[in-house]
Amino acid sequence: MHLIRLGYTVYVGNIENLEIDFVGQKLQERIYVQVCYPLDAEKTRNRELASLLKTGDNFPKYIVTLDDFSLGITPEGIKIVHLRDFLFYRNFLN
Repeated sequence: MHLIRLGYTVYVGNIENLEIDFVGQKLQERIYVQVCYPLDAEKTRNRELASLLKTGDNFPKYIVTLDDFSLGITPEGIKIVHLRDFLFYRNFLN
């Protein structure tokens, strides 16, 4: 709903048998969002990152979580953010 309110057309992405929870498209912009709680297990983190790393483009990529301990940016530029920041920070996706 949040991405739709921001004007994105939203669909589920599939890349090489991996799923991306939300792909948002708005004109020439695209955004990829994985949603995961918790993100503390390495196996879970690797699974969530895998599909985002396969996109082969430089559009913004996010993992949205309720986990306060795993926030930051991966070496590949994927932003791991808390749900409240994703939903309520006005310019987060701009």
